Amino acid sequence: MRILWICNLILPEYAEIYGVRKYVLEGWMSSLLSLLLKNGNYSIACCFPIRDESRMKNGIFGELQCYSFHASMNDEGITSKYISEFEDIYQRFNPDAIHIWGTEYRHSLVAAIAAERSGYGNKVLIHIQGLVSAIVPYFNFGVDDKWLDYRCNGYKSMRENQLMFVEKGKDEIETISKATYILGRTNWDHSYVKYICKSANYLECGEVLRKEFYNTDSFWSVKNCNRYSIFISQADYALKGLHLILPAIAMLREDYPDIHVTIAGGNGIANGIKDKEKPHDRFLLNILSEYGLLDIVDFIKALTSEEMVEQYLKAHVFVNCSTIENSSNSIGEAQMLGVPVIASYTGGTPDLIEHERTGVMYQMDAPYMFVECFRKIVDNDTFSQEMSECERKVANDRYSREGIYSQISEIYKKVSNES
Repeated sequence: MRILWICNLILPEYAEIYGVRKYVLEGWMSSLLSLLLKNGNYSIACCFPIRDESRMKNGIFGELQCYSFHASMNDEGITSKYISEFEDIYQRFNPDAIHIWGTEYRHSLVAAIAAERSGYGNKVLIHIQGLVSAIVPYFNFGVDDKWLDYRCNGYKSMRENQLMFVEKGKDEIETISKATYILGRTNWDHSYVKYICKSANYLECGEVLRKEFYNTDSFWSVKNCNRYSIFISQADYALKGLHLILPAIAMLREDYPDIHVTIAGGNGIANGIKDKEKPHDRFLLNILSEYGLLDIVDFIKALTSEEMVEQYLKAHVFVNCSTIENSSNSIGEAQMLGVPVIASYTGGTPDLIEHERTGVMYQMDAPYMFVECFRKIVDNDTFSQEMSECERKVANDRYSREGIYSQISEIYKKVSNES
């Protein structure tokens, strides 16, 4: 079966082919690709957006096959030139299914239009990742007005970034309306897809985590963690909600003087270079200074999968404080390792957490609730260890590679047979 993937960035497996550095993002795609390639029933070709004309690659490289399209289509209008790029790829590869990963970029809409025009429209399936049109109201939730238009170092303001999502959202809504099949995994994304397009053919499909979270023999233990330490996987934008829990961290410090927060992701603060700081970085630094937290909150680089495992296991709790979220793979990774999870009750997160069994949840803008969630875990070692064991059991079922492989195989078969 011939499956064509339309991707948002170059997967690590293809980095050497394109002569670029490996990204640590979207590891779930690499994990699924590995599963599919191990099975001889699939011929997978990946399409990647490329800005540098000299890096455009098309063809077979060892066991990997790839095509390139101009990333400039994400910045410009939809033209026949860009549509024809995908039409040409479809003609050359002749896919049984066209799997478009995400709706965040205009190229997804261009790919869907090209499929419709070239007779492949009934082969298109859209894989929901984030939903940019749904994110807009929450993008800068809780940010003071005086910071919304602040600029520095040539970066866009937080308001400008939000408006950019408004424009992306228009393309997203049209993309979803053109898809024959929509792949999702939470009540939230299902509800939103049906809100946009009542006739959408929604199919449930889980996501595979990064392989390091299946292959490890190390799991969280209350005896081995750094007590009162919090790990957060990223805080690059206001929608990640860090600013909303900092008042709670200040409250907790009074009773837990050893509390410490580590935030991965490699933002401008982590780089330690003032000229690299973005408006959101400055916004966070202002709050940290206001609450006297600069000495207990560390921003660190973007981590490899192995380094992420280490950070999770060190933490007393993992926190996901997003203002909106679909299905956080960071929550899934923490649960696979048995790290107690505190998460904001938003979007698809309630599908991942049974409160006080596989994590604890709080209202995103209620710091006093966050405080109590933290206390429940760190003050009761028996409770936290029992939660850890429940998390691992549930996560192993939810993220079963065999189960997800079976799901996607049935979906590809359905698309191929019905088209």
